[in-house]
Amino acid sequence: NNPSLRNGQQNTDVLGLDRFQFIWVTDNADLILGFVQELNSIITTFVTQLYGVDHPSEVEDLTLMKRFLKMSVYCTDEDVMKQEKIQGAISGSLLEDMMHFQMPDLSELLLENMQQQVFDALEAPANMLSRKTLVTFCGVPLMANGCRTAV
Repeated sequence: NNPSLRNGQQNTDVLGLDRFQFIWVTDNADLILGFVQELNSIITTFVTQLYGVDHPSEVEDLTLMKRFLKMSVYCTDEDVMKQEKIQGAISGSLLEDMMHFQMPDLSELLLENMQQQVFDALEAPANMLSRKTLVTFCGVPLMANGCRTAV
């Protein structure tokens, strides 16, 4: 079972064109703190397996990782002490660059995702599977309607 084959055709991109983008927006800093270790573990495993290294610190350029995995965590909790706890917990980790302490513009994020789909489709050979987007949302109806409209 050769991962470089898709639909019976040789693929020059061994990992394919699949990309995973994870956007988490929450107003609960404690919830984020509860998942920091697990998120770091997932990212570390991904990087070490993708680059064939023992530790992510051995990788100087993470461009390849960002091609396949884009993770953004937005903490909108206004408690500065809780934000500082998160910053301390992620300091020096790969998650540090993925953490934001503001509300994202969801319409802009969804638009960027759709633009990337168009670019991927233009670059993909005709026999490649099309890219799909799955949006799941848990929150207030006003934001849910905004996400539904953007998709």
